[in-house]
Amino acid sequence: ALTCVSGVSAAVRERTVACREEGEYRSFHDYVRRVRPDRDELERLIVCGSFDTLEPNRRALLWSVPQALAWAQEAEDGLFADGGAAVEPDIDRTVPDFTWAEKAIRERSVLGLDVERHIVGFERERVQARGALTCAQPKRLRPGQRAIVVGNPIRLRFPPTPSGRRVVFFDLEDETGLLNVTCFDATYQRDGHAIVTSPYVTLIGVGQ
Repeated sequence: ALTCVSGVSAAVRERTVACREEGEYRSFHDYVRRVRPDRDELERLIVCGSFDTLEPNRRALLWSVPQALAWAQEAEDGLFADGGAAVEPDIDRTVPDFTWAEKAIRERSVLGLDVERHIVGFERERVQARGALTCAQPKRLRPGQRAIVVGNPIRLRFPPTPSGRRVVFFDLEDETGLLNVTCFDATYQRDGHAIVTSPYVTLIGVGQ
């Protein structure tokens, strides 16, 4: 849904739906001509995969944005009266597309979520080689057994405590699921900034 794409105006979302009701988009350029998003909005739609069914090479589409916007402006100004100028510009499909990891990074930056594969999964072999577990594996740890897990900290909770000491509960997320984490005051005072501000953290703790 377009509402998930950050940085796209309500006006563009509404025009996208209205124009599609008048007829399906035949091509990337057809969308640009009919909806007229600005450059930033168009680039955000490209990198999150909105046009994959029309043109799967996202990097090639990014390269073609200036030309596509200029072509759409000519159409708006009525410069296609001779018929020949209305031919859509070519997309240079020789441009190497993004890798799956690069696509996932850009999708998350625009959507705030992972689409096909959690981004931690792309680093799984490297973190596993250093002894890190997935979020699913600590559930089989013995009580008190030490473990290292890398993931995305989400859903932070800071409940009040009788002692006034800070206790933080959060979920650590990776491609295998969620791990419930409890962080006590001493650790929070030392590393709380990483939990709150970092998209990914390395957790060293014990099973309970």
